[in-house]
Amino acid sequence: MKRLAIVLSVIAVTLPAMATEKASLDKGKELFTSSQLATNGKSCNMCHPNGKGLFKAAGYDDETLGNIINQCIKNPLASTALDSNSVEMKSLLQYIKSLDSSTKR
Repeated sequence: MKRLAIVLSVIAVTLPAMATEKASLDKGKELFTSSQLATNGKSCNMCHPNGKGLFKAAGYDDETLGNIINQCIKNPLASTALDSNSVEMKSLLQYIKSLDSSTKR
């Protein structure tokens, strides 16, 4: 019974933290460089090393860029598209837009 109480306590503390995860540049970079979005072991970074070819992405509105990201996830990564309101999509948008070479000084 004591073990059950401990497990439930851990879950009660962990779940709210997971539910309140926010989009971030770091999360976007992590998603971009890892294979966690794919079902075939690939990553965004495999086709776009260091953001190659994405330096003008900041010029797109979020909806258009999100559609482009989802096409890459569905085709080269052979996975399921992200919800446009998900933390993952918002994080990827932040990261990819940060690659805009015109904002680098």
